[in-house]
Amino acid sequence: MKSTYFPILIGLCLFFACDVSVEQESSDRLPQSATRDFQNDAEKAAYAYGITQGRNIVIDPIIKHLPREEILLGIQDMTSEQKPVMTLEESRAFLVEYFGKISAEQGEKNLAESEAFLEKNAKKPGIISLESGLQYQVIKEGKGAHPLSTSTVVVHYDAKMLNGETFDSSFVNPINEFPLGATIQAWQEVIPLMQREAKYKLFVPPHLAYGNKPMGKLEPNSLLIFDLELIDIK
Repeated sequence: MKSTYFPILIGLCLFFACDVSVEQESSDRLPQSATRDFQNDAEKAAYAYGITQGRNIVIDPIIKHLPREEILLGIQDMTSEQKPVMTLEESRAFLVEYFGKISAEQGEKNLAESEAFLEKNAKKPGIISLESGLQYQVIKEGKGAHPLSTSTVVVHYDAKMLNGETFDSSFVNPINEFPLGATIQAWQEVIPLMQREAKYKLFVPPHLAYGNKPMGKLEPNSLLIFDLELIDIK
């Protein structure tokens, strides 16, 4: 999981194609809407644009809780001859203020939950705690050499949030080869301890993952739990 160019990748993925594991499962359970008989490619493109923008709404940890009726009303007012009750400048300024406030509240709540979880988790058998705050459990020992900080590693991983929801997974999104020095801090600490075929479970405090920055459905100061397997070292 990248920390340098990976946030760019995940930003694109969250807007378009990643989170397939969760998204596909939920989509399969939904009733299909009425068949659309598009008259031309422009109509189809317009519908496709609506799908992508709608997805942005439902995966965002803040926007998904906003009243949908008001979102649609704002779009309608902005795209019609109806004069909006807020100017574009007023809207942008208010959103910055509102999102900042909500994000800070979420961050404080998540940080407290993360700290409480790690304090309790540290007392469980088999849990190893590092000075940085990272906790891990050896599920399977590996063999052979250890990666260096300059190594490129091939891994399988499944990342879940504290609520059990999948954040990212190489088993669904097969991007699993990374320069170790470009991954999140938690990986840089623990992967050099691993050998080929080793399997670890990581309990990653926010400051060793993505900190207080929300990323798609990942709220600020979210703790992440990884199932991590080291496949190869290059």
